[in-house]
Amino acid sequence: MIIDTHVHYTQSATPDRPYLHPRGSVWPISVDDLLVQSGACAVNQVVQVTASCMGYDNRYSFEGAYSRPDEVFGVVGRLDPFGPDLQARIERFMEQPKAIGIRQTLHHDWASHWLQEGRLDLFFSEAEKLNIPVFIYAPDQAEQLIGVAQRYPGMRLVVDHTCLQHKAQSIQGVFAHWPNVIKLAQLPNVWMKVSYFPEAAAQFEQYPFLTSQQRFQELYESIGAQRMVWGSNFTPLTELCSYANALNFMKVECKFLSPLDRLAVLGGNFSRDFKPSRVY
Repeated sequence: MIIDTHVHYTQSATPDRPYLHPRGSVWPISVDDLLVQSGACAVNQVVQVTASCMGYDNRYSFEGAYSRPDEVFGVVGRLDPFGPDLQARIERFMEQPKAIGIRQTLHHDWASHWLQEGRLDLFFSEAEKLNIPVFIYAPDQAEQLIGVAQRYPGMRLVVDHTCLQHKAQSIQGVFAHWPNVIKLAQLPNVWMKVSYFPEAAAQFEQYPFLTSQQRFQELYESIGAQRMVWGSNFTPLTELCSYANALNFMKVECKFLSPLDRLAVLGGNFSRDFKPSRVY
């Protein structure tokens, strides 16, 4: 069973569902068309992650999950961490069938300082109290995430894309913060989403991305496989790498993974640790 824990099916913008933060790397693709692509790569189920361009509108994410319940494992949605009645809004979100957890994205300029300024502390506190998994994309901010994980030890923190991004000027720059990523991954309440290794390296290396393999092996040897989950980041992935290569990087090329650990990373860990709050 292969579960892709990070895909984005996305509607075209409409007057009642506008894009809040348009990005060129996210283009419309229906849940049905996305599942054709994942199925062609022998992926059994996907986890929908509401794209940041949709702001805090999770309607299409859940509509897609309800329309294809056997193939969409669940939804990781977005929620305004600063609005009123935060606890009630978190609870209402998690009451929806197929809801898995809540994601915050800190890669935009306007949000990149939120961790340093402690602006998400109330959100983290509520998530810990309610036992809600928090998925966070904070590229190159592993040091700040160490502090978050330590301050909220009861909060399950899923680190999207292993804190990587592809905007560095060299392959060394891509992994400049890797020692802190290792330290972050060693904390007991942290899960690493081992996506983005192909994308991070694709500007500087060709498949099978040997530098990314080396860094991934360091992570694996440091923490083992039990708190690792794989995701493709499809469709933004395809700007830099094919869906098949993103999967085969994990499934074929990273030969240091034992067969059992590979199965765990490719779906077993996620289905064990992050079941939807309610079954549709």
